[in-house]
Amino acid sequence: MQYPIFQAIINRIQSSLKERSIDSARARIWTEKQINATGLEILVNVSDQSPWVDQVKIHFDWDSFRERNLAKQLKGTSNHPFLSISFLKSADIAPILDVEVSWTFNLEAFPAIQGIERNPVAVDIASGWMEEINRHLRTTFSTRSLMSRWHIEFEGDENGRMLTSAQLITYFQFSLEQVKSLQDVHKTIDRRLIQLLFITRKVIQSANGILPHYVAA
Repeated sequence: MQYPIFQAIINRIQSSLKERSIDSARARIWTEKQINATGLEILVNVSDQSPWVDQVKIHFDWDSFRERNLAKQLKGTSNHPFLSISFLKSADIAPILDVEVSWTFNLEAFPAIQGIERNPVAVDIASGWMEEINRHLRTTFSTRSLMSRWHIEFEGDENGRMLTSAQLITYFQFSLEQVKSLQDVHKTIDRRLIQLLFITRKVIQSANGILPHYVAA
């Protein structure tokens, strides 16, 4: 399936990132025909912004039902091919772009500290700086509806557990329910992308401010 509206969204996202000099190390468009879904995955290089954050990934998820329903409400898209596909009429799914942002932390940036009581990658110690980052984000974005979680992997034995991977994952939604034209879509994407990039920078700044204290402890 072809997704002309989502392709226009992809083009807008990529051009907006380029205009803001965001170094996109990799961009991948994927399509899953069996579940009528598509998406864009962007890997952003942030090595020049923080030694603590290894990379940032942004996922934009879309599907055929949202594509059709958005085509139905936009001016000038009456010839969209999805409007004539009968099974797509069965689901009244709002045209909302799902966005997932993940920050992968660079655990190799932590010095090798002996002793489980002081090692910042020990799970018990790491839970402290992870909660500090959470608290900082809740304070900074108290008026925003953000849903976040940590994904961690660890190894260990009876002597203690050490992190081998740590990711902060946050979920957003870009609502396109009120737009009436492709120009409105572009304006909405631009506005919400600015907000998303602001939050992305805030997470990196939080890591830069919090993590050195755990290394020096």
